[in-house]
Amino acid sequence: DITEYRFAVSSYYVDPITKNDVVTARCIVDVTTALSKISSLSASNVTSNSAVLKWSAVSSAEGYIVEQYKNGNWVQISSGSSTLVNISDLAPGSTVNFRVKAYSGAVNSAYSYIAVNTLPANVSGFKSTKQTSSAITLGWSKNANATGYQIEQLKSGKWVRISTVTSNSTVSRTVTGLSHGNSYKFRIRAYKTTDSGNIYSGYTTITVRTL
Repeated sequence: DITEYRFAVSSYYVDPITKNDVVTARCIVDVTTALSKISSLSASNVTSNSAVLKWSAVSSAEGYIVEQYKNGNWVQISSGSSTLVNISDLAPGSTVNFRVKAYSGAVNSAYSYIAVNTLPANVSGFKSTKQTSSAITLGWSKNANATGYQIEQLKSGKWVRISTVTSNSTVSRTVTGLSHGNSYKFRIRAYKTTDSGNIYSGYTTITVRTL
């Protein structure tokens, strides 16, 4: 990866009488090549507020510098020899940009870039706001970083999706066709639509009884 080269550069002219080349100056130039870029940069164990970045080791590298794009600037968040770094304190349901470079002494590689989509935060305030003998109205708090919500009901031992809410500002759903005096389990999760598809929060579960 890091290779040192020495070049010699000379100037000359042709003597008009002897017709021989005459060297007038010689310059020695030392050139050091840069490190290779890191490869296989990826994110794993992504949650609503954390992620793990990892990459393949670069031959001849002493270590790696990880930077995060914050408020219009690249900010160094990690430096060391490990090819894996745990990152925390990220914003839920956001796209966070990182870049990583290898270094050896004063020699640096070019940067490799990755964008990480954190998961939406779990839905909070999930509860029943009204019950009748045959219906239950579910309510929850708005998740500002979500695209919408998915609601499931436990039926015959399996979770069945009963509603997809496509607006994050809609924070209630009424479930009908229920039986008098029975207990029902519901769960909800937020989702966010990204360029690569939907990403989901964890589930929040409640049990509600009809009147």
